[in-house]
Amino acid sequence: MHIHTNRRDNRLLLIMATLMTLPAAESQTGRIPALAKQATQDGKTEITIPGLLGYDAPIVLSLAQALHSYTPLLVRVGQHQTTVTEDGNLLRTWYVARVLNNLTGATLPPDGFDVLQHVPTAFQHLESDIVLVKTIGGTTVINGITVNMPEEPFALTAEQQYLVFVQFDDTPPSHKTRVAQLGMGAEAVYIYNESTGHFRPAGDARHPFVVDLLRRTSGQLSVFRALVFRNTQ
Repeated sequence: MHIHTNRRDNRLLLIMATLMTLPAAESQTGRIPALAKQATQDGKTEITIPGLLGYDAPIVLSLAQALHSYTPLLVRVGQHQTTVTEDGNLLRTWYVARVLNNLTGATLPPDGFDVLQHVPTAFQHLESDIVLVKTIGGTTVINGITVNMPEEPFALTAEQQYLVFVQFDDTPPSHKTRVAQLGMGAEAVYIYNESTGHFRPAGDARHPFVVDLLRRTSGQLSVFRALVFRNTQ
């Protein structure tokens, strides 16, 4: 288990300290542990394995369509942790994201992290303005072997602010939790510049949704906020 820390968010230092004392809880079955074991036998210290063959994201063409299924949030990314998925075949990266602006004003789901057994223990029961954003891929260390997998749909950066469209996970009996994914793909992520108030796409700027969003907002968060308000009333 490989831990990446946030150098400025002092409120998470206690969590970081807890993380450093936890034993690795990686899956011991599946493709990734087998490849790490083979790498050890071959005298390697690092391997890179293929990720997903394309990220299968639904086609979203309009803001109204996006707001129907996704929640736009302005967030600042903190620390993250990469683990092996339950079946041992993929890596999953968990990002601690502090909500700076809940743009629709909708109530965030309760944390509920304890009912999701695959959520890293140290990332459960965080503060009320934290969401966990998960991606597929990342980098972790398994029995001394550094394992890399291309990250999909987008690798977030610590301390960066983003406008993101997230979809909150369901858990039995079908209630939402504050674990979220970027279900629209890379088109769900926009890099925000706090000094100018503008955002720019992290994904394909030619995607129809991105083209329409930038045409209607000129990349200005204040204009986007007004559009969201009109579309959610």
